[in-house]
Amino acid sequence: MKPTEKIRHRLGLSQVEFAKLLGVSQGSVSAYEHGRQEISPAVARRMVEVARATPERGFPLTLDQVYGLQPVEPATPEPAAAGS
Repeated sequence: MKPTEKIRHRLGLSQVEFAKLLGVSQGSVSAYEHGRQEISPAVARRMVEVARATPERGFPLTLDQVYGLQPVEPATPEPAAAGS
């Protein structure tokens, strides 16, 4: 799985939703995920902004993660509440 797809899944977004937030087409998101299109620096920076600003599921994404130089860790499950 390419970094873009891991990021999108971790944020819980569809390709269409992620594309809207990035200001690109759904086809571009698909192309990033399948390695058919390089991510421009502007889109990479926007991805970092989106990941950090997404309510509930946001996380501190780095440009190295966007470009696959560092792994994108899966989201950790929420700990069960005491007494549950």
